[in-house]
Formats: sequence, C-alpha cells, structure tokens
Amino acid sequence: MTPQSPFLALPLEVRYAIYSQLCSTEPISYPWKWSPVSSIDLRPPPLALQLSCRSLFSEIQSYYYGRATLRFVNPAKQPLFSGQHRLACGKAIRLTKKIEIMLIWNVTKEQANSDHRSWSMHSFLPGIVELLEEEGENIGLVILSVKDASDKEVSWSFKKRLLAPLAELAPTVTFTLGEVTAADEEEGGLKQHLQGYVDELNARSRDAGEGSKEG
Repeated sequence: MTPQSPFLALPLEVRYAIYSQLCSTEPISYPWKWSPVSSIDLRPPPLALQLSCRSLFSEIQSYYYGRATLRFVNPAKQPLFSGQHRLACGKAIRLTKKIEIMLIWNVTKEQANSDHRSWSMHSFLPGIVELLEEEGENIGLVILSVKDASDKEVSWSFKKRLLAPLAELAPTVTFTLGEVTAADEEEGGLKQHLQGYVDELNARSRDAGEGSKEG
C-alpha cells in the first residue's frame, strides 16, 4: 500500500472507524510467559493490514494502543520484572495510554499481624509501579480494581498501606476506580474507602500539575 493508496486518502476518522471494526473487544491473554501483563481488552487489527506499509503500521499502532487497556493482575507467584520478560512487554507498555491494576487480596488476620514484606502480593505492586515509571511514558489513566477475600478483622488502614506504592505514579497520571468485589456486607465500605483513596491520589496529581505551571 503506497502513500497514494485510496485507503490512505480517506479522512483519518474514517480509517479509525474501520480499525475499530477490526479490533475485537474480547480480552486476550498476552503471549509472553510470566509477563506482568496478563491481558489486553482489544485484539489488534489484522497483521497483514499493519504490514502493508510503514506509515499505516505506525498509524494503527498509535490508534490501537490509544484505545487498548493493559491489565496487570497480581498472580500467585511474583512476576518477573527483568531480563527478556521485561524487554518483551516494554514496547507495549511504552505505547499504551491506559492500564488496569487488579489486586487480589486474601489476607488473614494472622498475616496482617505478621511481617508481610515477603508476600508476593506485597512485592507485586512496587514492581508494577517501578515498571510503569520506567516504561510507561505515555500512560495517562490508571484503573484500580480490587477483589478482596480478606478476613473481616483486616482493617482498611492495613489495606491502605498495601496501596502506598501507587503514590509514586500520582504526579503523572489520573486514577479511576474499576471493579471492586468483596463479601456482600463488606463491599460497600471497601468501595467508599477505595474511592476516597483514588480521590487523594488525583488531588496529588492536580497539585503537582499546578506546581509545575507555577514553576
């Protein structure tokens, strides 16, 4: 496909409308074993279309990663954040604008009273934040989702400490609350706490933005 192609002569919004029809909304698992990226909420347009010419490839990449959301889910084992695994997903993270962090909590009251720094769930979020700080130069939106199966005795103050690494991203991104699930009698309170925390993070982002303008 050459720059004189009738397709490239179409208005950009028309080409984007075509790409949207070619991107399935069924989430896909990412192809890199042990990657911290667990899934993407869109399938890309056909590879043959992307490879028809360089300018079209660049345009489709920009369109796709502008819409797609990369999802990170804390796994049973600590994900790998170095070497070939990091290089493999680095390009996707650099291009994407939206990510979702899904935290799965299953904290017992005994664990809450112990040294939890060695848990995979404790090390997962700092690792993700570090990865996003280094590779996520275009990320503008972070969706925070939580599935909580912790003991009722585990306090919100303890859970809030688990979220503390997100503050490192606060100056550069906007946060929004995604899916929140917990036991029926706990879910409403958890949503309120999480929304309040998200509001705190967004306030830091606004303060940082205003400070940079004044400087």
